[in-house]
Amino acid sequence: MDDLRLEPPLLVAKRLSIALRVSGRDVLAVEDVSFEVYPGGTLGIVGESGSGKSLTARALMGLLPDAARLAGGRVMFDGVDLARLPERIMRRRRGAGLAMIFQDPLRALDPMMRVDQQIVEALRAHGRLGRREARKEALELLDAVRISAAARRLDDYPHQLSGGMRQRVMIAIALAGRPKLLIADEPTTALDVTTQAEILDLLQQLQRELGMAMILITHDMGVASEVTDRVAVMYAGRMVESASTPTIFAAPRMPYTAGLLGSVIDVETVPHSRLSAIGGRPPSLGDLPSGCRFHPRCNRADIVCAARTPPLREDRMGHRCACWHPLTAEAAG
Repeated sequence: MDDLRLEPPLLVAKRLSIALRVSGRDVLAVEDVSFEVYPGGTLGIVGESGSGKSLTARALMGLLPDAARLAGGRVMFDGVDLARLPERIMRRRRGAGLAMIFQDPLRALDPMMRVDQQIVEALRAHGRLGRREARKEALELLDAVRISAAARRLDDYPHQLSGGMRQRVMIAIALAGRPKLLIADEPTTALDVTTQAEILDLLQQLQRELGMAMILITHDMGVASEVTDRVAVMYAGRMVESASTPTIFAAPRMPYTAGLLGSVIDVETVPHSRLSAIGGRPPSLGDLPSGCRFHPRCNRADIVCAARTPPLREDRMGHRCACWHPLTAEAAG
């Protein structure tokens, strides 16, 4: 079995739902989402913009925006339901238990504080360090995330750093509390290809060295193939497929997943050939289709797909799929 594990999961999200205020009414931006993350493992959560990936990640951290609220479900981390913790206790869990790298480091970093102040603040929040000891550890963290001339960069402000350096600073801050689980929300967005590869390589190296688990939020199936051992696919707020990474790439069952894979360029892509594309656009939260939310864009859809929501079924190999007409191995290939 490709998903057989002897150790218990570090984190379990069970039937997670998030309500978002849209045009004066609540709509479910994330609905009935479940997944597990195992110690030392990497789960990739993929999907188009607006699929609910980042909201899901923020719910795990207890950092939902003002317009959103947890509408149901549980987030079990180390045996504790984070969704039920008071904010004062949850604040102690952030950084020390689980930490997050946010999508836009320029917005996430305080533009009025030097790099050392921001890392030292994170260090002192999770340990009784003096100012001098914290600055020394901040320098070690910058070295660990491969920032050149780290001692000089400690005194820089975020605007003085390149995009790649700002992302490395964000990683250093996230590692300050020695988390068991690191959530990386689109960590390579707006970076050039070379820097993207460096950041992904850095995350994998740090994960191995520190023994962390990781959740990678991305819209890029190519990135997911390089970093993850399991992939969960989201569409319009719902989980539509999940399996081990090799299984997802070799034999996707949900037509949406196959569509995402068909748009990826790889070394075997014939030059100047046309990539396949998923027709139509993702639905608006205020006007979600009935039944399977992907059915208006799916060439396999029929009247059943439009009328009934497919359940997320799991086979003996741990492959989960929500589709009335899943692809066979031959059709996926």
